Parts: sequence; C-alpha cells; structure tokens
Amino acid sequence: MTTVARKVEESRLDELASKGDILRLERDIEIVRKEIAAAKGDTIKWTAGMVAAQTALIIGAMFAVMRTNQPEPSPRFPVVQERRMPAPIQPEPHSSGQGVPVPAR
Repeated sequence: MTTVARKVEESRLDELASKGDILRLERDIEIVRKEIAAAKGDTIKWTAGMVAAQTALIIGAMFAVMRTNQPEPSPRFPVVQERRMPAPIQPEPHSSGQGVPVPAR
C-alpha cells in the first residue's frame, strides 16, 4: 500500500508548479504583452494609412468623373453666360412729337 501512496503523491507533486516555473511564466506573459502592444500600434498605423489612401482615391475619382462628364448645353436650358437681356423698349414717335413707350407684346 505504501508504494501506491507514494506514486499518488509523486503524481500530485509533478502537477504542482514551483516558484521557478511561475517566474518563467510571468516573464513569458510580459513578453507576449509587449508583442501585443507593438502589434496594436502597427494595426492603428496601417488602419489610419488605409483610411487616408481610400479618402484620396475617392476624391481623385470624383474629380476625374466630374472632369470627363461635363454636361452638354441644352437648347431648352441655355448656359447662364449665354443668356442675354431683352432689348430695351424703343419709344414710337407720337403725334405730339413726344415719344411714348409701347409695351412689349
């Protein structure tokens, strides 16, 4: 019976961690935390760069489309610069010799 009890006790002792094991694991955890922090910083840099690149691409595409797709002037809606003021009303000579303006028709 003593041999069985010793084997059980040895198996339990093998499962327990020593102080050295705990210190080694704490060092490993700190290394992993530093690597995670570095990866987080890199991820933020890449994300910001990609957002800036996409914004520049969208703005460039908008300017390219606006430049190539100029609207054709429509005869129904003339361009503002081509509109002219109506001719002023010319007075017709009156029998009294004074000019009386004639309303436009």
